[in-house]
Amino acid sequence: MDKKKIIYIEIILVLTVILSITYFSYAFFTRQDIQNGKLNIVTGTLSYKITSSDLDSNNTLFLSANESKKIELTITSLNDINSKYELYYQTSDNIVVNYKTSTTSLPSGTINGGQSIKVTVIAKNNANSTGTVKFGVAGGFINNNLSLESNQSKILVDNYISTNLVTYLKGLSNSSVVQDDLTTDKNMRYVGLNPNNYVTFNGEKWRIVGVFNSNSHGQSANLVKLVRNNFIGEYSYDYKSNGTYYNTWSTSQLKTMLNSGYYNKTSSYQYYNKSTTPITIDFSTIGLDTQAKDMIQSVSWKAGSISNSRTTLLAVNVYTQERSSTNVSANVGILYFSDFVYATNTTRSTCLN
Repeated sequence: MDKKKIIYIEIILVLTVILSITYFSYAFFTRQDIQNGKLNIVTGTLSYKITSSDLDSNNTLFLSANESKKIELTITSLNDINSKYELYYQTSDNIVVNYKTSTTSLPSGTINGGQSIKVTVIAKNNANSTGTVKFGVAGGFINNNLSLESNQSKILVDNYISTNLVTYLKGLSNSSVVQDDLTTDKNMRYVGLNPNNYVTFNGEKWRIVGVFNSNSHGQSANLVKLVRNNFIGEYSYDYKSNGTYYNTWSTSQLKTMLNSGYYNKTSSYQYYNKSTTPITIDFSTIGLDTQAKDMIQSVSWKAGSISNSRTTLLAVNVYTQERSSTNVSANVGILYFSDFVYATNTTRSTCLN
């Protein structure tokens, strides 16, 4: 196989008069105009500039271990039309970026052509090592939907809910985003394509699955289920040192790893990942910290199998079959199939064809 090399050419402009750092973000656009009965389609780019004295020439912020820094970013539209914009960040480190409600402008909204706005954000490094975070701006037409790429993180408000989280979420029940799952357990779940169900947990971005009552997990109180926004890696469900593997959650390697290596932030966890030769995984920077573990409760995970009959794949049937057998007590698990089913905003009585 021939190997192709891609050469990236970077042009750096050094401005000696202006001490701030600038960076340009682009978004492709298509505009349609009707003139004299003819449809004209114009294609081009929307461009924006970010200015901040805290960023380097690549629009990157460097943070020391466990450092939290407040920075002011100026976003300038370089377009001659009004447009939508959204400030985003990219990082492979344990860094979270939020904004305060007191900021002059929000990290997303509309911006006039040639206008400059100021956005104040707080970047926090939750790791015991240095990290970097890069900022950019996505843009789009006023009447179009604007969405971020999978590697672009949304900047969320840094607000703490003063009331109990379960109480707060129940107050949103039967809204457009939080709905009753129509089971006998009467759990409340977030639904829809991309609901704003983000929370900061373990110093990271997580998402709320829903509120589940005692019948669903075996504890006496209503509990909130969270799912980590980013993956911790690609690991086999189960693979033993002798090469055997089973589709049984209670004895799976993955269940043991999540509740041992990941839960305890083990720095050198041995894992048989589709091989009889173990790999070493370092969970010291992404595992659960003490504060996070204090909020976690060991519950009964329902790991029963479901029927593969298409006629029985209603959401409520999937949920019921999962709870028909095999209860496993653990602190950490993976999403149920029913969690994926209920996350859709389709009618609960619709068969999953």
